[in-house]
Amino acid sequence: MSVETEKRFLTAKRMTVFLVFFVLTVLWTAVIFGFSSTEGKKSSMQSQAITERVVKTIDHDYKMPEKLEPHSKDRLYDTIVRKSAHVFSYFLLGVLMFFTVRSLAGYRKNDIFAAKLAIPLCVLVAIADECNQKFTEGRSGRATDVLIDLLGILAGITVCILSLRKASKRLKKTKK
Repeated sequence: MSVETEKRFLTAKRMTVFLVFFVLTVLWTAVIFGFSSTEGKKSSMQSQAITERVVKTIDHDYKMPEKLEPHSKDRLYDTIVRKSAHVFSYFLLGVLMFFTVRSLAGYRKNDIFAAKLAIPLCVLVAIADECNQKFTEGRSGRATDVLIDLLGILAGITVCILSLRKASKRLKKTKK
């Protein structure tokens, strides 16, 4: 294979990888916005059903009450499940956005650049998501949720960078 043909192949491969990650990122963003567009009562019922299933794995006799009292353990369980969903959703968005940016920028030595670009893009999604909730009946957008989302974003991107560095070290060892 000539050098010119090899360069075109690598460029086509990189563009394919970029498009796959870009589409996955857009789809996951749509899922996030779909959840935030769910009317308040329905969203509460969904999260309470999930909370009940999660708590039942620990306490088999647990039954989620229909109405959550303020400062009750049931409210605490529900809050933990809801905020964990934020962290997980934005962890995955951070991973997808990181690889989208990284694949567009090229593969080698661009992880920090990719992180510096992916983080603010993900935060913009989080802000837009919270703004969307302000216009959804029974929902409210909260700055604290953006901060919780940021924790997920940072965790996801950190896992990517650390995993790539570890894989790179293993490759170097096997080449020796």
